[in-house]
Amino acid sequence: MWIVYYIRIVLNNNAINNRAHSKYSRVVSLVPSLTKTLFDLGLGNSLVGVTKFCNQPKNARDKPRVIVGGTKNPNIQKIADLQPDLILMNVEENRIEDFYKLKDSFPIYGTKVTTINDNYKMLKNLIKLFELDITPIIAKYLRNVKLLKEIKDEPVWSVFCPIWKNPWMSISKHTYISSILFSVGLSNIVQTDKQYPEVSLEEVKKCIPNWVILPDEPYKFKEVDRDFLSRYLRLSPERCKLVDGSYLSWFGTKTALHPSTLKKAILDQPLVNPSQ
Repeated sequence: MWIVYYIRIVLNNNAINNRAHSKYSRVVSLVPSLTKTLFDLGLGNSLVGVTKFCNQPKNARDKPRVIVGGTKNPNIQKIADLQPDLILMNVEENRIEDFYKLKDSFPIYGTKVTTINDNYKMLKNLIKLFELDITPIIAKYLRNVKLLKEIKDEPVWSVFCPIWKNPWMSISKHTYISSILFSVGLSNIVQTDKQYPEVSLEEVKKCIPNWVILPDEPYKFKEVDRDFLSRYLRLSPERCKLVDGSYLSWFGTKTALHPSTLKKAILDQPLVNPSQ
């Protein structure tokens, strides 16, 4: 229940608490995808603190930026010492306990992104928040996300996308990953309402997925996993793809790609109708 309270009171509609102002030069990002987004929007110099998982772009963790711990266990004192004028958080990436430790001292911009449409709104809100001009590169990001969110055609291919093993876990239709998969023509076979359910491979097999997508985060799937699932689900190795997980789960600019570019990044090959 705490996470529902967190969303409604603080993060709904990407809200920012009322102590915030419009110009920021000392930002701490506790969300890797938002760290990359700020760099892509030309705001990298405003970042004074990032997490150890903020690995995009490559220089995101370079000095003088301070690494303030992880997304789930940030060092609150390190953050306080930086005296940020804005902290970026996310309802799935970060813990409510850390939010409460920070909220009375520092402005917090919170995000909840579970669809491509949410991503579009979040990007527009960030642009407004930082009072950015719409440069050609920013316009391109917005145009790409708009194209992605306007895709309505039902996918003809089904996909199994695990995010963990021992136990096997996957993603439901109510996740950003599932939204991205839909945009590239893949229909998630897991239809439960629970966002990240445990799954039985026997049940997965009964669904006869056309594809298996294996991201490298949060669990880093390897070739041995791909080979096992290929045999178990009786799929050709070409239909079991090891992919850069940030193209699936990183909202912001990382997935603000033209639909054809995003599809190539995930599948590395064109999709054809299975009836053809």
